Amino acid sequence: ASPGAASPGAASPGAASPGVHRRAVALVALLHAVGLVPSLYQARTGLARAELKRRAGALAEGEWVAEAVRRAVRDAQAVAGGATAGG
Repeated sequence: ASPGAASPGAASPGAASPGVHRRAVALVALLHAVGLVPSLYQARTGLARAELKRRAGALAEGEWVAEAVRRAVRDAQAVAGGATAGG
């Protein structure tokens, strides 16, 4: 990862500008919302899956992109479930 890029295993955002940091946090929030953080960061960081999820969740807290993705995934699952049930 580049210096300043937010990753769930990173201790601090480094010397990145606030705009770069916000975009990186939004990306981590997006990855967290779709459940990809452990798959993408576990080998790189060596952290346990649960710890990566916890850290990504903390970064995602209050991020509009994470909430929007969660809603979209939930809605898509509801539609798919309805389509299957309606058969």
